[in-house]
Order: sequence, then structure tokens, then C-alpha cells
Amino acid sequence: MVVVIISVAILSFAPIIDLSQENWDRIISPFQNVFIHFYTSNCDSCKNMKKLFSELSIQSSNNCIMAQMECTRNDQNAKICERYRIQEYKRYPLLKMVKGGFPIDYSGKYTTKDMLHYISSVDPPCSVVLKNYCSEEELSAIEKAFSIDFRYRLQKLQYLRLDVTRAEQSHKNYATELQSSNEDSLLKFQKYEESFEKFKKVVKESQKLIYFLEQIIMFNMTSNMTSNHPNDLSSDDNHREENVKKITRHSHHPHESDKEEL
Repeated sequence: MVVVIISVAILSFAPIIDLSQENWDRIISPFQNVFIHFYTSNCDSCKNMKKLFSELSIQSSNNCIMAQMECTRNDQNAKICERYRIQEYKRYPLLKMVKGGFPIDYSGKYTTKDMLHYISSVDPPCSVVLKNYCSEEELSAIEKAFSIDFRYRLQKLQYLRLDVTRAEQSHKNYATELQSSNEDSLLKFQKYEESFEKFKKVVKESQKLIYFLEQIIMFNMTSNMTSNHPNDLSSDDNHREENVKKITRHSHHPHESDKEEL
């Protein structure tokens, strides 16, 4: 029994999380920042970055989760790396700050000092609770998400996800056709960039709405499981903040519930 408790405690305080299809949705939360090292098994520079990441995890504060993901380990990992367009960079190691689910390229120096400064300077992600960190555009998206009747929010979320998937597939098909054409390489590149910009513009609004709808739905589910609050999101800010703490705490310590049971 003692051995089991010790092993759970070690897992609970692991400084760097190995991301996979199984734990991705739990770790990549709308309410926290995750600094991710994307790497491949045959990359020598990635081995050095792993050492830097270990040093960084010891020095960094609790405002950011440290994680790493191997992009060629299996098909499921490869799908996530493709979704975040990791392969398009054609270089490893690659670092991204995923802020509330949205990836931001890290363009600083690959030193512990510079990365630590970067992590410390990134604000918490905008959310339906932490509105102080939201832009005007994000506040508008939050208002739009709340305006959707709570009985139809899940259905709207599914439609929005389908729209994004279709836009991604359309962009991929165009890129494939462009690649096989006989046009000048520079012209191909220009057309691809134009198509990509249009694609980003089309999906940006949908992704923002998806982002905040997911938060609202998550809050409603948590509220229904932990209290007698009604189905629609309560206007009680204290209640909402407590739910955020519960969700974030579980993401930081995914084995905490196992430890409590023991």
C-alpha cells in the first residue's frame, strides 16, 4: 500500500508532462498556459532541448505547465502535430506556447534565461471568467457565445467544428492542386500564401466562438455535477471562479483524485 501511494505522489508532481492523444484534451485547457516542446526521436538538437526544458521546469513558476510531444511516435500524435502545423516548419525542436488552447510561436533564443523570461511575461488566457485579459474582439465573441440559447449551444458547437474541418480540407485540396500544377514556383508560393490568409480569416471567428462555447458548456457541466445551480451559466462570479480552480487543479495534478481515494 505504501509503495502505491509513493508512486502516485511522484506522478502528481512530474515537472514535464508527456503529451499524447489520451491526455491532450485534459492538459490543453482554456484556463491555463502550456509551453510545449515538439520533437522527433531522431533529432539531436531535441535531446539538448530536453535538458534545457528540465532545467526550465525546475525554475519556472506555477503559472505555466511544461509539456513535450513526440511528433512521429504514432499516428495519433502525428494528427495533433499536423493540426498545429508543426510539420510545416520543417525543423525541430519547435516550441509553442498554447495559451488557453491557442498556439503561439516562440521566437526567442533557446536558452533557459530567455525562455524563463518569456514564460513569466505571458498573461493568463482570456476566458469567460478572466475577462480582464480579453481583447475587444474576444469580449465580443464571449457576448455572442452567451447570446446562443443554452439548449442549442452543443448543436451550434458541432456545426462550427464541421465548418472549420471543411475549410481545412478545402485549403488542403487547393494546396495539393497547386503543387501539381506547372506554374512558376514563386507564383505558386504567392497563391498558397493568399489561400492560407483567406483560410485563417474564415476560421478565426469560428474558432473564437468554439473556444468560448466550449468553456461555457464545460462550466455548465461542472456546475451541474458540483452544485444545485441551474443549467445555464450562473452569474455568480465566485461560483464560476471556484469551478475554474477545480478544473485547473485537476489538469495540473491529474492523479490527485487517485491519491485521495487511497
